[in-house]
Amino acid sequence: MELQITQLGINDMDAYSIMWYGNYLKWFKRYLYTYIGSNIKFQFQYIKFINSVKWGDNIVIVGNRIDVNILLLEMKHNNLNVNEALIHVDKGNLSLFKINNSILIKRIVNKLKSNNIFFLNNNSHDYYKSEFTIWKDMLIDNKIQDTHVLDIFEQSRTRLIGGHKILQKMRYDDNQFIFVSNINHFTNNDNYNINLSDKINAYVYIIKNIGWKIFEFKQVIINDKYKECCSMLCKLVIYKDTYHYKGLYSLPEYVISNITENTNI
Repeated sequence: MELQITQLGINDMDAYSIMWYGNYLKWFKRYLYTYIGSNIKFQFQYIKFINSVKWGDNIVIVGNRIDVNILLLEMKHNNLNVNEALIHVDKGNLSLFKINNSILIKRIVNKLKSNNIFFLNNNSHDYYKSEFTIWKDMLIDNKIQDTHVLDIFEQSRTRLIGGHKILQKMRYDDNQFIFVSNINHFTNNDNYNINLSDKINAYVYIIKNIGWKIFEFKQVIINDKYKECCSMLCKLVIYKDTYHYKGLYSLPEYVISNITENTNI
């Protein structure tokens, strides 16, 4: 089953004039609401960002059921996958979807799972902590909306490297761009309460750093009761091309210096 998306607006885009990474999840959720209904509970297990979506692109989302409660969603542009997501449905009627065990689907799923990111629960990881205020429009039933969670995660990563001015310097002076390439196990828990104007802390744990070109992080939001509200594992890569992810480059020295200073690496 398909969902055609022909109304990508300017609010779907980011500073690079491509779809902001959090909005891929927004459109995947709209697909789920269309075919399963709003009374659904699910988790994004694996997400792979393959190519960028530009403003004005017409895209389509295709869903396939690969197990009793697991869906594979593929976002396509010109019949090519630009994003893939593996979703575990904890609550919801999947009767409209027949299980697809084709070789092609299995190949996509296996490749998605091969990009798993591992986090060891110990004190060996360098981390960066920053504080955010929660506003009323960010909440639904005292829970942070997913897009705002992802925005906080992005802002905390941006603060880690030195702020928006550093991103601009990388873009205009060095022609370098930082992209999210993978997200694993995005979780927005149900068992927490956040009130208007509460302060929360966002943590960025550095799991892996490969030559200052590829990074793996765990990101967590903790409320003022020291309870974990939201988390995800993600992989970032540094490129010199905003539309086709080719050519890995090391971060400039001034960015490396900021990360080292902010995390005591």
